[in-house]
Amino acid sequence: MRLLVARLLQSHRQLVLTATVTQCSHHPFTCTTAVHTPASADQFPASAAPHVIAMMDRASLVWVIGVNVLAAGILYQRLDRLGYLVPLKHQVESLSEFLGLFHAKYPQCGLLNSTMYVVTSSRVVHPDGVRPGALTIKEGRIIGVADKVPAPTKYPVLDYGSAVISPGVIDVHVHLNEPGREHWEGIETGTAAAAAGGSTTVIDMPLNSLPCTTTAERLKEKMAIAEAKAKVNIGFWGGITPDNAAKHDILWGMLKAGALGFKSFVAPSGINDFANVSRADVANAVHFLLSKGAPYFMHAELLSEVKQEEKSPDPQKYSTYLATRPAKFEQDAVHMLIDVLLDEHIPPTPGFFLHIAHLGDATNIEAFRVSSLNLLCKCS
Repeated sequence: MRLLVARLLQSHRQLVLTATVTQCSHHPFTCTTAVHTPASADQFPASAAPHVIAMMDRASLVWVIGVNVLAAGILYQRLDRLGYLVPLKHQVESLSEFLGLFHAKYPQCGLLNSTMYVVTSSRVVHPDGVRPGALTIKEGRIIGVADKVPAPTKYPVLDYGSAVISPGVIDVHVHLNEPGREHWEGIETGTAAAAAGGSTTVIDMPLNSLPCTTTAERLKEKMAIAEAKAKVNIGFWGGITPDNAAKHDILWGMLKAGALGFKSFVAPSGINDFANVSRADVANAVHFLLSKGAPYFMHAELLSEVKQEEKSPDPQKYSTYLATRPAKFEQDAVHMLIDVLLDEHIPPTPGFFLHIAHLGDATNIEAFRVSSLNLLCKCS
């Protein structure tokens, strides 16, 4: 085998260099290299073959490793450019921070002393897609969006690399259930989930917390919890029930405490301490809300008897569920609300509107339009 390797090397006229390291007597670390160039197979000792094979194996290994490192680098850059590595990077950073090995340091634009600055990234969410961009911020407001940093600029520029810069979602219909029912979902977990999903502001409903938010004192309690636990901006709807609909001092107290508007149900809410309002309750509340310019958020379903077409409908069919919530429920409620608004003779203060939650019947949009109340009504 050794002789075969030697002859193969000779036939291909490969130059083989063998190096030896010697230790000189006058200096223990002096190295000399001896070069031996065999001219024939006879001059190539068979005993050198193992050394040649080892050198070839090492060279092949280095070559293979080099090619794989290059391929991995190209693949990494491509995946990073497409955004596929973002979750992995976040997991690695989170693990490193947990172990105390690393602390992420991103520019804290909200803490800048400057009132005007520019933030930029290779991945800015524009109306037509994701691409590089730069946002100019002045006194907390976006005043300019461009494809690149304006040049020249005298303001601080915060480069976020490949981190995503996008508009924050504002969710006006969130149930955070705290205090009292945070085991369903509380302010801390709910706002953390909102942040993870890109929501920067959420507005919490007056139910399903226990107690529900129907007084200024309960609102202040909820606000104190949010101050300690919320991960994003948070606002609050106050609740209007039969207990406080005509007590305008209570409603005014909630507005002064920070309520952004009010929520009611005209159908049973499913929460015993948040009772549904009647037409008279709505009329009492609307008069106050019109005068103060406060929005009114309404779950609009007026229940009535439902005739069951089948004796034993299949409870697993979606059509069976729909039959229990016919469009008539919402239509009746919307027409009742329109009548109440048309009966009012005071002009609405700017800021008032009626918001119909999770509208299920499109014909109600037309009902608002023909009633001339379309500018005061919104649906979601």
